[in-house]
Amino acid sequence: EVGKSQLIRHVLGGYSGVLEVSVDNDLPPRTAIRSILGVTDDRAVVRAFVEAKSQLGRKPIIIFDVHEQVTNPGVIKGLSNFAKDFGFEKKLVKVLVVCSTAGTAAGITG
Repeated sequence: EVGKSQLIRHVLGGYSGVLEVSVDNDLPPRTAIRSILGVTDDRAVVRAFVEAKSQLGRKPIIIFDVHEQVTNPGVIKGLSNFAKDFGFEKKLVKVLVVCSTAGTAAGITG
């Protein structure tokens, strides 16, 4: 049996510009992205994504891997907000949210 995380790594492993973020109850998604990128605010995140898009010739892919232990409604809402803001409204990245449970997936709107 292959888990969702392993399957995603297998499919997207050869692509550059793929950022995998492991989601937990204690760290909001925007904070996790800022930490990974080494920046402190959303303006710097936007600049990083614009630069990545320019270098790649396509939108970078952000994968949020949501484990079954994630139950914090604020974190779930943060995933939805991030995807809407950076993926849909600003059109800077492609966002893939992979959830271990249907209950978590149901909490992601937009």
